[in-house]
Amino acid sequence: MSLTEKAHAWGFLLSEQDNGNLSRDNGTLISGQNLGAGTVLGKITLGTATAAAKAGGNSGNGTITMDGSTPVLAFADVGVYTVRCITAAANGGVFEVKNPTGRSLGTVTISGGAGGTGSFADQVKFVLTDGTGDFAVGD
Repeated sequence: MSLTEKAHAWGFLLSEQDNGNLSRDNGTLISGQNLGAGTVLGKITLGTATAAAKAGGNSGNGTITMDGSTPVLAFADVGVYTVRCITAAANGGVFEVKNPTGRSLGTVTISGGAGGTGSFADQVKFVLTDGTGDFAVGD
């Protein structure tokens, strides 16, 4: 004998946690994802944040230091962020921060002369510090 169940409201909900506790949660989908109720989803989790120089190196030798307690902030996109010098200056400069899709999140300005710093906190959190060698546009 076979049984065919017709589609009905909440027919995709197979079970809840024990003791009547619900195991549902809210989440954010990638832009353009219009999924129907009951669609099985996987969650992309954010890993650790690290900093690395661009391939081929930089002219400047300053540093980027990820925040020690919260390097990845709420609503951060998964992927590689870029921080590029867009305005070179002696002992400083202006740097644009882009998310993994290439959208600009804003700029960081290193100020304060030799050894000066600039901080950033939008999706990722870090401090840029001027080194002995000046940055060039594109670093």
